Amino acid sequence: MKKVGKKTMPILVAGLALFGAAQSVAAASPGDYGNRFMQQGMQGNDISKIQQDLKRLSYFNTNTTGYYGSVTKQAVLDFQRSHGVPDTGNVGNLTKNALASEITKIEGSTSNGNGL
Repeated sequence: MKKVGKKTMPILVAGLALFGAAQSVAAASPGDYGNRFMQQGMQGNDISKIQQDLKRLSYFNTNTTGYYGSVTKQAVLDFQRSHGVPDTGNVGNLTKNALASEITKIEGSTSNGNGL
């Protein structure tokens, strides 16, 4: 095995630090969905984010609109039932936490193609 030179080591350390920072930024968090309680009839960017992530998990199978209609409510209900969250059809902290956890799992498994 070849020794690492004095000039190479700082570059390796910096590269590993950047890789670690990129990995931590990619993790989803409940805060990604904003801080308001969401229910049918509402609209906004936070609802678009919920729809996008439900779509990534195959619960929402239409275009994202940012409007919380009956299709979004059904997707939320299906997700809640599959993940042990009370099935209200609304998005509060429990649903945001479960959704963020599932998104983090798939991001971790696909971040570089081999789960690392």
